[in-house]
Amino acid sequence: MGMLLPDQLQALWQAVDQKRLTAEEFSREQDRLLGEYRATWTEALVDQGQENLPDSLLRELSDYVQCDDTDEVRRRCESAVETLKGEWHAQVHEGEERAIERFYDQSQTTIYELMWWHTLRDDMSPLAYVTALHLARQHGGRQYLDFGAGVGSGGHPLCAPWLQCNVGGHQLHTTAF
Repeated sequence: MGMLLPDQLQALWQAVDQKRLTAEEFSREQDRLLGEYRATWTEALVDQGQENLPDSLLRELSDYVQCDDTDEVRRRCESAVETLKGEWHAQVHEGEERAIERFYDQSQTTIYELMWWHTLRDDMSPLAYVTALHLARQHGGRQYLDFGAGVGSGGHPLCAPWLQCNVGGHQLHTTAF
Protein backbone atom coordinates (compact mmCIF):
# COMPACT_ATOMS: atom_id res chain seq x y z
CA MET A 1 0.00 0.00 0.00
CA GLY A 2 1.58 3.29 -1.12
CA MET A 3 1.87 6.33 1.08
CA LEU A 4 -0.60 9.18 0.62
CA LEU A 5 0.80 12.49 -0.59
CA PRO A 6 0.74 14.22 2.83
CA ASP A 7 2.68 11.30 4.32
CA GLN A 8 5.16 11.32 1.44
CA LEU A 9 5.74 15.05 1.87
CA GLN A 10 6.19 14.66 5.61
CA ALA A 11 8.76 11.90 5.08
CA LEU A 12 10.58 14.03 2.53
CA TRP A 13 10.70 16.99 4.89
CA GLN A 14 12.05 14.74 7.64
CA ALA A 15 14.82 13.78 5.21
CA VAL A 16 15.60 17.50 4.84
CA ASP A 17 15.68 17.87 8.64
CA GLN A 18 18.06 14.91 8.81
CA LYS A 19 20.26 16.46 6.08
CA ARG A 20 19.68 13.50 3.74
CA LEU A 21 17.92 15.78 1.24
CA THR A 22 18.40 19.42 0.36
CA ALA A 23 15.54 21.92 0.37
CA GLU A 24 15.93 22.19 -3.41
CA GLU A 25 15.64 18.41 -3.82
CA PHE A 26 12.58 18.45 -1.58
CA SER A 27 11.03 21.21 -3.66
CA ARG A 28 11.60 19.32 -6.92
CA GLU A 29 10.08 16.12 -5.51
CA GLN A 30 7.17 18.03 -3.99
CA ASP A 31 6.47 19.64 -7.38
CA ARG A 32 6.59 16.24 -9.08
CA LEU A 33 4.22 14.63 -6.57
CA LEU A 34 1.82 17.57 -6.60
CA GLY A 35 1.95 17.46 -10.40
CA GLU A 36 0.61 13.90 -10.34
CA TYR A 37 -2.30 14.93 -8.09
CA ARG A 38 -2.88 18.07 -10.16
CA ALA A 39 -3.07 15.93 -13.31
CA THR A 40 -5.71 13.67 -11.73
CA TRP A 41 -7.72 16.72 -10.62
CA THR A 42 -7.42 18.43 -13.99
CA GLU A 43 -8.34 15.32 -15.96
CA ALA A 44 -11.49 14.94 -13.87
CA LEU A 45 -12.63 18.55 -14.32
CA VAL A 46 -11.57 19.70 -17.79
CA ASP A 47 -14.36 19.39 -20.32
CA GLN A 48 -13.64 17.92 -23.72
CA GLY A 49 -12.56 20.58 -26.18
CA GLN A 50 -11.06 22.79 -23.48
CA GLU A 51 -7.32 23.27 -23.21
CA ASN A 52 -6.82 23.93 -19.51
CA LEU A 53 -8.55 23.86 -16.16
CA PRO A 54 -9.23 27.59 -15.63
CA ASP A 55 -10.62 28.03 -19.16
CA SER A 56 -12.78 24.92 -18.82
CA LEU A 57 -14.23 26.00 -15.47
CA LEU A 58 -14.80 29.55 -16.73
CA ARG A 59 -16.63 28.20 -19.79
CA GLU A 60 -18.78 25.94 -17.61
CA LEU A 61 -19.59 28.80 -15.24
CA SER A 62 -20.27 31.19 -18.14
CA ASP A 63 -22.78 28.71 -19.54
CA TYR A 64 -24.44 28.31 -16.15
CA VAL A 65 -24.81 32.04 -15.45
CA GLN A 66 -25.67 32.67 -19.11
CA CYS A 67 -22.90 35.20 -19.66
CA ASP A 68 -21.07 34.91 -22.99
CA ASP A 69 -18.29 37.24 -21.82
CA THR A 70 -15.80 34.87 -20.19
CA ASP A 71 -13.51 37.81 -19.39
CA GLU A 72 -16.32 39.23 -17.24
CA VAL A 73 -16.83 35.85 -15.56
CA ARG A 74 -13.06 35.66 -14.91
CA ARG A 75 -13.18 39.13 -13.35
CA ARG A 76 -16.04 38.05 -11.10
CA CYS A 77 -14.07 34.95 -10.07
CA GLU A 78 -10.87 36.86 -9.39
CA SER A 79 -12.68 39.44 -7.24
CA ALA A 80 -15.06 36.98 -5.55
CA VAL A 81 -13.25 36.81 -2.21
CA GLU A 82 -13.28 40.59 -1.80
CA THR A 83 -16.87 40.80 -3.05
CA LEU A 84 -17.95 38.13 -0.56
CA LYS A 85 -16.21 39.98 2.25
CA GLY A 86 -18.10 43.16 1.38
CA GLU A 87 -21.41 41.33 1.07
CA TRP A 88 -20.81 39.62 4.43
CA HIS A 89 -20.09 42.87 6.27
CA ALA A 90 -23.15 44.52 4.70
CA GLN A 91 -25.58 41.68 5.38
CA VAL A 92 -24.45 39.70 8.44
CA HIS A 93 -24.30 41.25 11.88
CA GLU A 94 -23.24 39.67 15.17
CA GLY A 95 -26.04 37.80 16.90
CA GLU A 96 -28.17 37.39 13.77
CA GLU A 97 -27.86 33.65 13.20
CA ARG A 98 -30.58 33.58 10.53
CA ALA A 99 -28.65 36.27 8.62
CA ILE A 100 -25.82 33.79 8.07
CA GLU A 101 -28.17 31.28 6.46
CA ARG A 102 -29.81 34.02 4.39
CA PHE A 103 -26.39 35.20 3.25
CA TYR A 104 -25.39 31.79 1.93
CA ASP A 105 -28.84 31.19 0.46
CA GLN A 106 -28.81 34.48 -1.45
CA SER A 107 -25.22 35.26 -2.43
CA GLN A 108 -24.42 34.28 -6.00
CA THR A 109 -20.80 35.27 -5.43
CA THR A 110 -19.99 31.98 -3.69
CA ILE A 111 -20.29 30.16 -7.02
CA TYR A 112 -17.60 32.38 -8.53
CA GLU A 113 -15.35 32.00 -5.49
CA LEU A 114 -15.71 28.21 -5.39
CA MET A 115 -15.13 27.72 -9.11
CA TRP A 116 -11.99 29.87 -8.99
CA TRP A 117 -10.74 27.92 -5.96
CA HIS A 118 -11.05 24.72 -8.01
CA THR A 119 -8.65 26.10 -10.65
CA LEU A 120 -5.73 25.59 -8.21
CA ARG A 121 -4.36 29.01 -9.21
CA ASP A 122 -4.22 30.39 -5.67
CA ASP A 123 -4.41 27.30 -3.51
CA MET A 124 -3.67 23.57 -3.81
CA SER A 125 -6.06 22.49 -1.05
CA PRO A 126 -8.66 21.09 -3.49
CA LEU A 127 -6.12 18.33 -4.12
CA ALA A 128 -7.30 16.89 -0.79
CA TYR A 129 -10.08 15.34 -2.87
CA VAL A 130 -7.46 13.38 -4.80
CA THR A 131 -5.96 12.27 -1.49
CA ALA A 132 -9.46 11.10 -0.50
CA LEU A 133 -9.67 9.10 -3.74
CA HIS A 134 -6.38 7.34 -2.96
CA LEU A 135 -7.45 6.75 0.64
CA ALA A 136 -10.75 5.22 -0.50
CA ARG A 137 -8.89 3.02 -2.98
CA GLN A 138 -6.40 1.85 -0.31
CA HIS A 139 -9.09 1.00 2.23
CA GLY A 140 -11.70 -0.48 -0.08
CA GLY A 141 -14.07 2.46 0.16
CA ARG A 142 -17.32 2.00 -1.75
CA GLN A 143 -19.26 5.17 -0.92
CA TYR A 144 -18.38 8.84 -0.77
CA LEU A 145 -20.45 11.64 0.78
CA ASP A 146 -19.44 15.26 0.40
CA PHE A 147 -21.87 17.26 2.48
CA GLY A 148 -21.18 20.92 1.99
CA ALA A 149 -20.05 20.13 -1.54
CA GLY A 150 -20.31 23.69 -2.83
CA VAL A 151 -20.48 23.46 -6.60
CA GLY A 152 -19.78 19.72 -6.55
CA SER A 153 -16.45 19.77 -8.36
CA GLY A 154 -14.71 17.92 -5.57
CA GLY A 155 -16.69 14.79 -6.28
CA HIS A 156 -15.56 14.53 -9.90
CA PRO A 157 -12.17 12.92 -9.27
CA LEU A 158 -13.82 10.59 -6.78
CA CYS A 159 -16.47 9.34 -9.16
CA ALA A 160 -14.94 6.04 -10.12
CA PRO A 161 -16.90 2.96 -11.19
CA TRP A 162 -16.14 1.34 -7.82
CA LEU A 163 -17.15 4.35 -5.70
CA GLN A 164 -20.71 5.63 -5.24
CA CYS A 165 -20.59 9.43 -4.96
CA ASN A 166 -23.14 11.61 -3.23
CA VAL A 167 -22.84 15.36 -2.90
CA GLY A 168 -25.05 17.83 -1.12
CA GLY A 169 -25.07 21.05 0.76
CA HIS A 170 -27.08 23.84 2.26
CA GLN A 171 -26.85 26.34 -0.59
CA LEU A 172 -29.47 25.44 -3.15
CA HIS A 173 -28.01 27.55 -5.94
CA THR A 174 -24.50 26.10 -5.62
CA THR A 175 -25.58 22.48 -5.39
CA ALA A 176 -27.91 23.05 -8.35
CA PHE A 177 -24.83 24.08 -10.32
